[in-house]
Amino acid sequence: GMDPEDVQRFAPVVNRASWKAHKKEFDTNWAQIEQQRFTLMRDWRDKQFKALADACDTLFYPFGGPDFLNAYLIYPSCNTYLLFGLESPGSVPAIEKMKEDKIDAGLAQLFEALSDIFKRDYFITRTMQAELRTQQVDGTLPIILTFLARLDAKVVSIETDGPWNPPAEAAPATPPPAKPGAAETARPRSNKLPSVTVSFVGPNSGRIQTVVYIRVDMMNPEYSKRT
Repeated sequence: GMDPEDVQRFAPVVNRASWKAHKKEFDTNWAQIEQQRFTLMRDWRDKQFKALADACDTLFYPFGGPDFLNAYLIYPSCNTYLLFGLESPGSVPAIEKMKEDKIDAGLAQLFEALSDIFKRDYFITRTMQAELRTQQVDGTLPIILTFLARLDAKVVSIETDGPWNPPAEAAPATPPPAKPGAAETARPRSNKLPSVTVSFVGPNSGRIQTVVYIRVDMMNPEYSKRT
């Protein structure tokens, strides 16, 4: 919903009535939460622990999903933001190459995926399972990139092959011996964790920062055995 730098490239998108309506609605909602939440959050941070926030090296946000927004608002100076969740990392939609009906659907799907942020300031896991599995919004990356754009950050690179994704030829780890009676409940685990790393330059940092999202299931199967 922001005016692109390359207007000619994205002319098929920005000239559509659906995009103009999306931009207007997004601007209105973003301005509202900027006034009602973001300003208060920044003031609270600066009064309570500004020195700690400024000294942040790595912020670990377990079960954060795509919620880079709140992490950055409280800790804007971190070198690395590490988030994980159950949702797929997703991909960057080539919106300028989409057919007209796909553009309209993609804009609607993106706004729907962010509706809980506008209303509540957090994501709901159950709704994300549907909202981040559409054809155009297929994971957390489109949401993270939207947040970065709205925060006036500049994306430097996007990498999907990182230290969390071992090479395909790497030998899988040898599983420990199964306990008696555990054969039916044991679940195979993969040594491959789908991830995405986005490098960016924040509006006030003047240096490269990174946000890493990893898809990983942290559920302990032992809990399902308890009564």
